[in-house]
Amino acid sequence: MIGPIYLREGLVTKFKDHISSTPYCIIIHNDETHSIKKPKNLTTDEVNSIVFNFISAKYPIVCSAGSKSTIPFWDYHVALNCGDSDKDVFISELLVREPVHENMIKGILMAYFMVINNKNNYERLVVPIELEKIEGYENITIEYDHLKKVSFIK
Repeated sequence: MIGPIYLREGLVTKFKDHISSTPYCIIIHNDETHSIKKPKNLTTDEVNSIVFNFISAKYPIVCSAGSKSTIPFWDYHVALNCGDSDKDVFISELLVREPVHENMIKGILMAYFMVINNKNNYERLVVPIELEKIEGYENITIEYDHLKKVSFIK
């Protein structure tokens, strides 16, 4: 069954091996939007940096394909950290496969629903990407700050 899980010690090597051998598009890396928007095989340095950032993140969320699947991980993975305000959490890493735009939205929504809830006290998800309304999710408020070049999702 496909679903989000937190990347923990037992999965780190499997995750690293997977992203080393599968083309991914880096949407957000080191808290910033990445300029290349096409999936590619990642370099060893990119893989090491991404894995380090995921295991260092407060919320390293990977999309697992389930134990019975031949593919260990699915099409989008996101790492989140606390923001400047204790009410904000921000996406520091976002890695997706084709179709890029669709999986980017799915990854952002996965992050949103995993952390913006009654269990956590966060009020906003901060994303360093200009976003508009997300079709089918009109109840989610998205505000874009042109000066900071980030979207706030509440």
